[in-house]
Amino acid sequence: MNARKQNTKYAPAERLSNEEVEYQIEDFKKNEILKKFLSKIPAIFLVVNKYRQIVFMNKGALEFTGLNDVTEILGKRPGEVFACIHSSEGEAGCGTSE
Repeated sequence: MNARKQNTKYAPAERLSNEEVEYQIEDFKKNEILKKFLSKIPAIFLVVNKYRQIVFMNKGALEFTGLNDVTEILGKRPGEVFACIHSSEGEAGCGTSE
C-alpha cells in the first residue's frame, strides 16, 4: 500500500488511495460475523484504518450522516465526514491542523 506523504502539525497526514481504501472496505465486508456484530451497536460506530480513513460505518453512523454506504465517503476521515471545524484548515485534512 502506498500512502501520500504530506507535512502536518500533529497526526500523520498520509492517506491511502481511493482504490486501496475501497479494497479495505470490501475486505471488511467479507467478515460477516464482525460486520453483523458492529451493525447491532445502538450508537454511532466507525472503523478506521491506520491512516484514520473510514472503512466501516454502522447503521447509526450512516443514518446520522444521511449516507447509504461507506463507499460514498471513500478515503475520508471522521472529522471531514462529521464537519469538524478544523478538518479543512490544512491541506492534509482531519487531525493534522494546528
